[in-house]
Amino acid sequence: MSGPQAAIDDRVTVVLDRDDVRILSQCVNEATNALGLPDFSARTGASVGDARRLLAELLDAYDSTEPT
Repeated sequence: MSGPQAAIDDRVTVVLDRDDVRILSQCVNEATNALGLPDFSARTGASVGDARRLLAELLDAYDSTEPT
């Protein structure tokens, strides 16, 4: 993304429906559990702590929406 907002921070906005949030959170959860902790960073480029923070945000988003 270009423009003023991109220069201010590194945030990206993605709009997902509730099912997509569920799928993504399950994928992050499986990745953190399936990969050995020493391998996680090497294979994903992220720390386990970062992935768990992302998972917490995804679960919060999922919990804050109503099923359709």
